[in-house]
Amino acid sequence: MTQESKPEATLERQPKLTGIKSVGIIGGGPSGIATLYELTRTLKDGAISFKTKSAKEIEDKKLGAFENVVLFERHPTVGGVWSLSSSGLKNVDPPLPDFNVVKKDWEHFENIYVKPDFSKDGLEEKLKDSSFEKPVN
Repeated sequence: MTQESKPEATLERQPKLTGIKSVGIIGGGPSGIATLYELTRTLKDGAISFKTKSAKEIEDKKLGAFENVVLFERHPTVGGVWSLSSSGLKNVDPPLPDFNVVKKDWEHFENIYVKPDFSKDGLEEKLKDSSFEKPVN
């Protein structure tokens, strides 16, 4: 294999992009920012120029697949739920269980979850006779 025919390890080949000149990204959270990063570094042949060219170089040399890549964000700052803006300060963390009150036999971890014995209440027999029209009560 010659040096010219050897593919660069940092280029990932994608199907050739045709006709798409502008892309709009809705939301400036982590996924939107990652999408913006990737699309500004996607070349005309569909290759991703990861670590090979800067976005500035791609823009200056007009190598990019898209003429316009626009990210839309309704808030004044990007970051989504991870934004450190004043609106993000109002977010309340969800309640977490208090693990100190859990009384389990940690030395015998296999006993942490014990499957209930349904044979005592006849559930197995009830399930055999059940249907959509006649569910188990």
